[in-house]
Amino acid sequence: MRYAVLPTSLAALAVLAFASPASALERQFRLGIDGLGATLSTPSGTTYGFGGGAHLTYGVNDWLNVEAMLAATHHPSGGHTIASATGAAFYTLDVIEWVPYFGVFAGGYQFFGDVSNTSFGAGIALGLDYQFDPSFSAGVQLRLHEVFAPDPFGTTTYGTLGLRAEYVWGF
Repeated sequence: MRYAVLPTSLAALAVLAFASPASALERQFRLGIDGLGATLSTPSGTTYGFGGGAHLTYGVNDWLNVEAMLAATHHPSGGHTIASATGAAFYTLDVIEWVPYFGVFAGGYQFFGDVSNTSFGAGIALGLDYQFDPSFSAGVQLRLHEVFAPDPFGTTTYGTLGLRAEYVWGF
């Protein structure tokens, strides 16, 4: 047992001496676009749609990102278009090339169609990004929204699946 202490101590000192700090997401900005597929479930049924958006993300530290996102989806079969402006906080699980994360978001939603109204909503998000190089990343993000819409929609479940591309700067 005591013979393992010296090699283990030397290995630990070597790791500490030659390790570089991990700060892959700290103080980074990410400006991106999103291609969205969407599903909208209301008391009158479920419709599917497509759309897009843009987001700006800031890495507060190596585990916390905050994001502002503008998005819109159109649901042809239901005649609805939904525009949203949300703010989010994400917990980043890793700081290497593959970056899984999850978080919460909240914001405003505007429904357009036969009946138009403005609503508040909140939800959860899961995502996975890949950092190709220091200036470019891409990924996928699933958002499950709960929108508290007035009648005739009632509480609405709204899901989006986005493919994202981002320009990254600041380290």
